[in-house]
Amino acid sequence: MATVGKLPYIKLYIGDLKKEKAYTCLTMESRLVWLEMIFIMHDAVPRGYIDMTPEEISRAISVPKKIVTKCLAEMERVGTFSKNEQGIIFNRRMVRETELSGIRAEAGKAGAFAANLPRQKRGKNSDLPEQASENGSGKTGPFTDCDCDSELGVDCSLEKQVPNRETAIAVIPVDRTIERWQELKEIYWAAGKPWPESHEQRLFQRFISLEDHRQTRLLDYVKRRLLDGTWRDAQHTKSLSNLLSDGDFDAPEIIRSLPQVIPKSRTQTNHDKAAAEFIAEERRAGR
Repeated sequence: MATVGKLPYIKLYIGDLKKEKAYTCLTMESRLVWLEMIFIMHDAVPRGYIDMTPEEISRAISVPKKIVTKCLAEMERVGTFSKNEQGIIFNRRMVRETELSGIRAEAGKAGAFAANLPRQKRGKNSDLPEQASENGSGKTGPFTDCDCDSELGVDCSLEKQVPNRETAIAVIPVDRTIERWQELKEIYWAAGKPWPESHEQRLFQRFISLEDHRQTRLLDYVKRRLLDGTWRDAQHTKSLSNLLSDGDFDAPEIIRSLPQVIPKSRTQTNHDKAAAEFIAEERRAGR
């Protein structure tokens, strides 16, 4: 993954922060400590991690160690932050955004490389002789050693000339990726939650940077939310931009089943019948 340089700003979405229960349920002390930790993690390498002891954090943010220790325990209890296998604290969203920036940087480099590759032109006005491919596929041009049959008209040997093969596949979308994107776009338009045309390219780049299985998971997640009534109207429908940033579609689905109905016993049925008759007699008597 490409190395992401230090960002001159921090993406702090106030609305998302206020809706995050792992933040709003903290005491004011813990909230301020967490914000100071976010500033430290923003400048850290790798970005999003804070490999410091409570004593070092207390010195860095000028807060007594006793208060920092208490706030860290509270934040860990409510799940404000996560820890890796080494026990290092990290901000989930910041790490996810950094990984996405790295993917975009790689895709941009590979896209520029592919766009600048020399192409041999062939045709009636070309002085270059027509050459048959060695593999007998009938293809001509600089990419004739490919055994595949690309329906998109793109030679997969292009991937061999790009430094990162996986990045090349992300830059050149396949048919099913385009189909998923069109279906996703139609669903959002039908749900009354279209995005501006100025956001189209940015959202599409973020979508194709997802792995194949994550694209499918995202599309299925949107369909389920609309079918089960969670997104019952445009106001309650989550925008695609927020969905890609939050990564809700990656969370495992909890499938709940209805509790089993246990039939009443004969004794319980007789008791209920007797109680109903008693209540009816009391009402008739006006009591």
